[in-house]
Parts: sequence; C-alpha cells; structure tokens
Amino acid sequence: MARKPRIFFPHGNFHVYCRVSRGEPVFEDRCEAEHWVTTLRETVRLHRLKVLAWCLMSNHYHLVLRSGREPLWRAMARIQRRTSWHFNRCAGVKGRLWQSRYQAKLILDQAYFDQAVAYVHLNPVAAGIVSDPADYRWCGHNELIGRSAPSLIDVAEALVCYGDNLPESRRAYLEQVKFVQEARSHTESVRELPWWKPIADNEQTVETPDAPAEAVWFDEHPVDFRDPRCLPLEIVADWFEQVLPEAERRLRSRTQSPQHGRL
Repeated sequence: MARKPRIFFPHGNFHVYCRVSRGEPVFEDRCEAEHWVTTLRETVRLHRLKVLAWCLMSNHYHLVLRSGREPLWRAMARIQRRTSWHFNRCAGVKGRLWQSRYQAKLILDQAYFDQAVAYVHLNPVAAGIVSDPADYRWCGHNELIGRSAPSLIDVAEALVCYGDNLPESRRAYLEQVKFVQEARSHTESVRELPWWKPIADNEQTVETPDAPAEAVWFDEHPVDFRDPRCLPLEIVADWFEQVLPEAERRLRSRTQSPQHGRL
C-alpha cells in the first residue's frame, strides 16, 4: 500500500515521535543513547532546526522541533537511518530498527505547544522511572529550568512565550509541568487528557483541508487546496511546464516520431 504524501509547514512547531519496531529497550544501552543524542545534535545543526523539548526513552523518543525551510523528513530520515546503522553494527544484526517512519503532529496553537513540551519531559515520570523529570538524564527538562547547560534545546526559543524574562519563564514552565502531571494522575492514559488531540492519520503532519496557507508538500511544492478535478487549464499548463519540461519539448517538436514522442 502506497504511503500518503506528507504536508510540511516551514518554520512550524512539530511534535515528533517514533518507536523501536519490536519495543526492545535499545536505549537502555548508554552507548546507543549517547549516539542518538549526538546524531540529533549534529542533525539540528546541519538542518537548522530548533529543539524545544526532547526525551529519549528505552524504546522510543519524543521531540518538539521547530523546522527550518528544508522539509522535516530529511532531518528525521538522517536521525533514524544513522541510529539504525549504529545499532545494527554494534549488535551484529541486520534489518529495520524503527517500526515506521517518524510520526509528526503540527502544533498550531500556544496551548497545545505548552502542553506538548510538558508532556514530552514527563515521559519518564509516566513510565515510573523517576518521580521528577529533573532526575532523568535523557530529556531536556534540566536545560529549560537551568540545572544544566543547554545541550540540545534552544532555551530562549522554547521559553519565549512563557514570560517576559528568563526567571519568570522558567517558573511558568514549571507550573505547566506540574499542571500536566496532576491532570495525568487523574487519567488512565495521557491520550485522555483534554489537550491531547487524537491523530486520525499519523502518515500526515496535518490533514490537507486544515493546512496553513504556507504549507508545502514534502517535495517542496505548495499545497493547492482546490479540487484537482476542477483546476483551470492555465494551472495545469503551468504545472506541466515546471514538472515535465522535457515532455513539453517533445510534444511541441515537429521532428519527433510518434514512437520517440511517447511519454
């Protein structure tokens, strides 16, 4: 079954996540965890991303990222490909490490952003590993509250909407984390929280009719929201000139034989 095309929003905030294929605790191995973190750091630099929250668990990861102009799939493909290659080489195995290509949810409002950042850093608490995310090594919580130097997170960008200055922003962030944790403690699942909007189709970052005007497909062509069955002829002709210039040249040529002119 063919994959559905993904929509990408330049300079958008995304909640990104993926799980190891069979749920093995791959990242309980410190070497594998450190390699994932290093790969993420290098990829952020190369693709000009901003990390706003991150957490690496034993068999999955969560990120809140701000994209650049490049489609997000390029950066995420690099992370998952390099992590898979490193694990297979060290473990002496072959095959796929991740259960799928990464999943992503476009964050369209501040309330969802605040909750997503808190949720990501509360993953080890929800798993019963620690009672305070500050005690978990493989997440960005301590970077945001100032207990460790920024390693992956762009602290200023992550906290800019929490307050007018850094101390105020950090206090507001901590209050948000406490609020989400208290809400979580009264539910059986994080997906039952009111701010967690179910993703009906994880193969897309956002459904086409709901995409912002700036959205583009992952081949970097703008999304056209009109019914493709009703496109004006000039739109079709413009697309034809951009995508199939060689085909147009052949069709215009008077010297092409029917056989050579076939598309």
